[in-house]
Amino acid sequence: MATPGNPTSRPSVLTVGHCAPDHAALAGVLARAGAKEIRAADTTEEAVSRYRELHPDLTLVNRIFDLDGASGLDLIARLTSAESESTPVMLVSNYADVQQQAVAAGALPGFGKNDLHSPELLERLMSFLSRSAPFPQPRHISHEQAP
Repeated sequence: MATPGNPTSRPSVLTVGHCAPDHAALAGVLARAGAKEIRAADTTEEAVSRYRELHPDLTLVNRIFDLDGASGLDLIARLTSAESESTPVMLVSNYADVQQQAVAAGALPGFGKNDLHSPELLERLMSFLSRSAPFPQPRHISHEQAP
């Protein structure tokens, strides 16, 4: 997790449940917003494990997981109640009613894929990731490369 004033910290993001093309699109936006470490998880258990390992500055959860159809809302409830209240979690969904459910489960207001290229979203993401010193190149770990 990025720590203010700690030059060795790396703004990190965990994306959960996204297909490879959506993860790549998110990773591009996140890199522009200042993320230096972007990891993906496909399942709930993989997400919980990576969440504990990475202590991300931001976790972006898909509404329905691409790999197994699991519920992003269930993961959000699990992360926000049992894991850590200090790490922001957001739902990625274009459905306003599901966004409201995510907020009720403990997430911050999220965004939809339709917003990926909006300046407002970039600015919002930057606010979560700008707490660390800048690094020269982002380290993107794809689905295939992730441990």
